Amino acid sequence: MQDLSGTMLGPYELRDILGKGGMATVYRAFQPGMEREVAIKVMSPDLAEQPEFIARFEREARIIAQLQHPHILPVYDFGRSGPYIYLVSRLIERGTLGHELHGKPLPPARVVKITRQIADALDYAHRRGIVHRDLKPTNVLLDNDDHVFLTDFGIAKLIAGSTVSGLTAPNAVMGTPTYMAPEQWRSEPVDARTDVYALGVMVYQMLLGQVPFSAETPHGLMYQHLDKEPTPARQINPALPPAIEPVLRRALAKQRAARYASAGEFARDLDRALGFPERLPEQTLLEGADDLTIDAGLDEDYAAADLLIPDEVPVEFTNRTAPSPFPSPPPALTVPVNPPAPYKVAPSGVATPELPPRPSTPAVTGYAPPYYPPVERPHRPASAGRMLVVAAIVVGVLFVLAGVVVISALLLNTGDGTAGPRPVVTITAPADGAIVQLGMLVAIQFTATSEGGISRIELQRFGQVLNTIEGSGEKTFQGWFTYAANNTGTHELAVIAYSSARASEPATITILVR
Repeated sequence: MQDLSGTMLGPYELRDILGKGGMATVYRAFQPGMEREVAIKVMSPDLAEQPEFIARFEREARIIAQLQHPHILPVYDFGRSGPYIYLVSRLIERGTLGHELHGKPLPPARVVKITRQIADALDYAHRRGIVHRDLKPTNVLLDNDDHVFLTDFGIAKLIAGSTVSGLTAPNAVMGTPTYMAPEQWRSEPVDARTDVYALGVMVYQMLLGQVPFSAETPHGLMYQHLDKEPTPARQINPALPPAIEPVLRRALAKQRAARYASAGEFARDLDRALGFPERLPEQTLLEGADDLTIDAGLDEDYAAADLLIPDEVPVEFTNRTAPSPFPSPPPALTVPVNPPAPYKVAPSGVATPELPPRPSTPAVTGYAPPYYPPVERPHRPASAGRMLVVAAIVVGVLFVLAGVVVISALLLNTGDGTAGPRPVVTITAPADGAIVQLGMLVAIQFTATSEGGISRIELQRFGQVLNTIEGSGEKTFQGWFTYAANNTGTHELAVIAYSSARASEPATITILVR
């Protein structure tokens, strides 16, 4: 694509190129009406010639412009001018995270700070059903205060759906090969955990200065992402705490079900792991034990430790004893011992000591427990004990019967609408597995019943509430939710009905969006 610097694109003056890729070029531009500088991403003219791509571009731009989050790059405008279509966003002067990662790791504290911000932005988008699909360091902008801004939401999906995409076009395969999750290589539907995998690759790169997988061709990368385990982080940098290994292993799991369910959960575990000490407690020698004895029965790790024993002091391993690392016990009771008396020979010829006179008071000093006289318990006839046991049993049986009655009343309809059996909800339309076109509004029709009356119905996806209808307390409630699919793939939805505080089992439906 030719350089458009110095020309007008709609109401914007293009000044200089900030970045260039296979399908788009980013310019620094000036907006005279607002008297501000902005960034403009200009798509390739080949894409602008496709009416379907233009319609999808406008639809995606409207969706992305609704993302209002402190760590998502704000989209100001979009439009078309001649053979070009463009997207206008806030200008960030400093550059991208990719510019700072040149084969060297970042300090762990900074890695945690950046990851937290990225995770917050991803969770915000995922709750709205939007998956980034192309998370990588060059799509993470940084300002002068080290604040993070994610950009290019949905661009990978747009390019992947065009007729010019494919492995022959640079960076045009639904993501960037170095950061693509296994399900993307298999052309399977993506979800929030796809972005978690890409974030795991980025965290690995930020901590170690290298990505977990590298190859000369995209196909070589594909085989590694699908089948190969990354090198353990501590083999590359032993200074990292041992707790980092399971965190990275879970984020980079080949199967989505084994990964973190959200980016925020990954960021929290990363923060905890990098806050652990470098050596586990059982790996650390006791401080102050500078006179240890090495014995054949000691663990090899201790035997190999640096025990500082002066060379001029001879060491006899069999006769040395190690001072106890524990506090000394309190002194034992002191018993004064009288000196032995001289022996006299008794008439019988047996040597016996002449015992001193018995002292008038005990010579033992120390603590003596107080004396408590035994307490005489009143005698209770055996018949009275048996009567108490029988009474306790009767009372227990009455409590159990009362509990059964209460539970039965709660499970059965009491007629007042405050309690009753679980509500039941069924989805009546569309059929499970229905295929719809991207951008279509789908009416999820349902019927909910409850003897206690329907108080509320929710539409959920990924456990997040998308829409709510307040019930009128009727025993049978029929209605529908309107659902707008904003990305292709498999959409699993659930409808849950409530009767007071009791919830129904979710009624689920799967929609295939193309």
